[in-house]
Parts: sequence; C-alpha cells; structure tokens
Amino acid sequence: MTTSGIITDAEEMLSLLRADSVNRAVAYVRNADGDYERALVEVNSSCLPKRWLAWLPDEGTAHDLLRAAYDADCNADSAAWAALPLRYGPYCSTWVLPEHPRAPSRPGAEEDDEC
Repeated sequence: MTTSGIITDAEEMLSLLRADSVNRAVAYVRNADGDYERALVEVNSSCLPKRWLAWLPDEGTAHDLLRAAYDADCNADSAAWAALPLRYGPYCSTWVLPEHPRAPSRPGAEEDDEC
C-alpha cells in the first residue's frame, strides 16, 4: 500500500486494485472537511465504499486514466472502452477493474446505474 495515502500513478492504482479486484474500487468518499474526493476504497458486496485506502487527487496518470474511463463510458466509445484497464461504473463516480463482478458489460450501460 502507498505510504503517503495519496496515489497519482496509474500503475500503482491498478496494482492496488488488482491485489483484491473483487473488494476494491475507486469511488468518491467524504474527506475530513466534509467534501467529496476520489479514493481507492474497499467495497462491500454491492460495490459501495466501506473503507478508505488512499486518496486520488486531480493530477497524475491515475487521474488521466479515471478521466479516460469516464469519457469512454459517457461517450459510449466501444473502442476506447475496450482498450482501457478500468471501467466506469457500476454506480456514478465509481471505477472498477473489468474482472469485477459488477463491472459494466458495455460502455454507457445503465443496467446498474443508480445516479
């Protein structure tokens, strides 16, 4: 696990997600100031955050990958979506690995959308 509590590198983020791909995701969680920030989290069986592991600021290659996954999903860009190692969903502002049991089956899928 990161020693700083902050992840900016995409490979580090993916490695930490792969360490427990069923029970980890990136999601928005409330910080100490009451604001929402993206974080690598442990999730429950419904893929909802239950424990914070590391913050993901709006900079670096991790941010770029999250943005690319979001854009591919929202634009229903099948080619970009298939080429990425991350999926946006199953909930708004949640990202999981493709092998996650709740990963969307296609870009723009609203099958589990709870926005």
